[in-house]
Amino acid sequence: MGQDQRGFTLIEMLVVIVIIGVLSKMAIPSYTRAVDRAEVGACKANRRILSTAVATYYIDHSTCYKLDSAGNPTDQVVAISDLAEYVENAEAMKCPGGGDYTIVLTSGDGKVSDVVIRCDHEGHGDFRVFGTTE
Repeated sequence: MGQDQRGFTLIEMLVVIVIIGVLSKMAIPSYTRAVDRAEVGACKANRRILSTAVATYYIDHSTCYKLDSAGNPTDQVVAISDLAEYVENAEAMKCPGGGDYTIVLTSGDGKVSDVVIRCDHEGHGDFRVFGTTE
């Protein structure tokens, strides 16, 4: 009489391993793209929060420059850390992709024409707060 054999043959195991490999080869790039899209979305949300804070700072002080002790504008652009009054944990706001945020003013004719929140992480770019359009 034959023995009662239990278990899988080598061929069956190899087929399962190949199938798992093919599925993972298709799933990993899709997962990576989804993570990248989520980082970009979270970065944009952070910059939107900061843009509201910059706009509020501008409304309160009529400038996007730091103020001296007398309340006069200096030649330094307001920094993210200066927005603590408007955003809780403003200094701790970081891009999920590892970038840092800066406030950038572009000027023309001696006046500020655009205010943007810039992320230095590759591919995240600028988020326009306000400005003139031409």
